[in-house]
Amino acid sequence: MDPRSLGLMFATICMVVILHFPIQAEADAKQIDSYCQQSDDPKLCGTVLKDSPGSEKAKGMSGLTKVALETVKKESANMADFFTKLTVTYPQFSVPLKECASYFKEAPQFLDLRGVKDGSATLDVMNAGDEAQRCETALAQAKANIPQVAPQIKNWRSTFQVAYSGVRAVESEAGN
Repeated sequence: MDPRSLGLMFATICMVVILHFPIQAEADAKQIDSYCQQSDDPKLCGTVLKDSPGSEKAKGMSGLTKVALETVKKESANMADFFTKLTVTYPQFSVPLKECASYFKEAPQFLDLRGVKDGSATLDVMNAGDEAQRCETALAQAKANIPQVAPQIKNWRSTFQVAYSGVRAVESEAGN
């Protein structure tokens, strides 16, 4: 092959690759937008999913819901670590802070789509949401007014809500 032909072939391959990816990104964005219409806060949902690893490869409502659930699982682990670290800063509240860490460690066991067929998935996932409420109750009973806590729980709840909305939609699609 002469150098001119090689250059032309290379340019053609580059154009195909360059033109393909914006189309794929646009399709991914449309899929995420469609998913997020099921959410209470579509804008937040879009932000969470676009920042979540795996969303660009997820297929359909179920795939994006799995990505959202994995994101909440990671956030739950981060929350458990957050509360564990606060026990050093606020040793007078170590008991309720350790409870909170425990609640957020437990949350991931409820974050999946196992119950979709029998209609119990939303109930299962809601149990994970209840763990945040248990944490807030434990802190309130101990009169632990720690300024960093409320924003962290709010962020976790926002991410949780994205996943929960998806679970509701997937369960509804399954006829439950």
